[in-house]
Amino acid sequence: MACPTTFVALAEYTQHFVEELRYLPSPMTVLTEMIQRGTYPEGFGKVMTTFQIGRSLPVTDNPEFVPITTSTTDTCSVTYNDVPVGYKALNFRPEVFGWQGPTICADNLYYEFERVAFLNSYMRAMKKNVDWTIEHRYESIYDYYVPKAAASETLVFTDPATGYPTQTPDLSTLARTSCQLSQQMLDQAAAKLIEEGAMEGAFSDDWVRWGPNGPEFTLQIGVETSANLLKQASELRTDYRYAEMGLGAQGSSIIKRLGTSKVIGNFRHLVVQLPPRYNWVPGTGYVRVPTWVADPSATEGTVTMLNPEWRSADFEAVRVLHPEVFRDLIIPPVLSSGGMTTWEPRNYLGQWQFVSGAFKFNTDCPDPLEKYGRHFAEFHHAPEPLRQEVGLLIIFRRCTNTSPCIQCTTGAT
Repeated sequence: MACPTTFVALAEYTQHFVEELRYLPSPMTVLTEMIQRGTYPEGFGKVMTTFQIGRSLPVTDNPEFVPITTSTTDTCSVTYNDVPVGYKALNFRPEVFGWQGPTICADNLYYEFERVAFLNSYMRAMKKNVDWTIEHRYESIYDYYVPKAAASETLVFTDPATGYPTQTPDLSTLARTSCQLSQQMLDQAAAKLIEEGAMEGAFSDDWVRWGPNGPEFTLQIGVETSANLLKQASELRTDYRYAEMGLGAQGSSIIKRLGTSKVIGNFRHLVVQLPPRYNWVPGTGYVRVPTWVADPSATEGTVTMLNPEWRSADFEAVRVLHPEVFRDLIIPPVLSSGGMTTWEPRNYLGQWQFVSGAFKFNTDCPDPLEKYGRHFAEFHHAPEPLRQEVGLLIIFRRCTNTSPCIQCTTGAT
């Protein structure tokens, strides 16, 4: 019988160690803050249908009213026209993701240096991993549902998706672009959102506000791209300079915490450090480049570093964020039911739980005194589509060689 290899990333005191444990910072999640959450109804099966009541509006701009004249003999006779009503039915279903931490041996902990500080630090890092796994899944679901376009003089958006969210959004119908993102393209996007009524909705407050130029939508955008838009024209710089005038202290605490202080035109820039980036693969189209990769310089265990291919990727995307694209229905665990069935308390929100006894996760290790232990976490949820048309994804070409070289006229040659 073979027991699991125990976690060796806690150092034993065989030499002098620096007392302070240093952290590498992680970026803040965005969609996890925005997406509304509810509870998946118990006992309703593994596939649910949501109904979107469609608009009921006249299909002609010139309705044929019948004039009443002196020759009209029967004013009680009225032609009644049908009023169209209907709905769209969209199916959605639950999905699950699980995590496990390294195996820890209780007997080894006595000998290991700063074990409390080390384990607390690892738990902090593992929580970040869970948070960003959920964030990336939310991004994929969001990008799957919303209309998408590649940068061009005239943006052509795809229709909102209606099926089950795939692991990666389908970008195969988007043409390869050679265009940077421009404010004129964003103006087209703003017009589309206004036409769709994206500034109205139960949860649009704070994420959609009203400013001097009308509705202000939240644009998730990279640092470089946001700066480039500001430099494109003097009138945009003027918009930015006076964007906050007269707004006072109003605004969402979430929006302020995420740092969306820059407003250009109809978009409030939510500047992020690590926007989604893509490369073009012939026959496939846009393929997202992983942001992080394994760092080969790790002394023990596995750590990650920023992917060099992400830094050099050819394409990038911006998202128009709206909390009504979809909501997330969390699936709570069943802790008791009929027939005297009960289970130990557990959590399906991605929170870590420590399980002792290696036989519970390794059948080849009896571990009668339960000296081995491991952290486990699960996330069970069902994304319910709401109004896919109120969010957007725009992919554009990154121009990384646009910095001018200012020649020195004096000094050493």
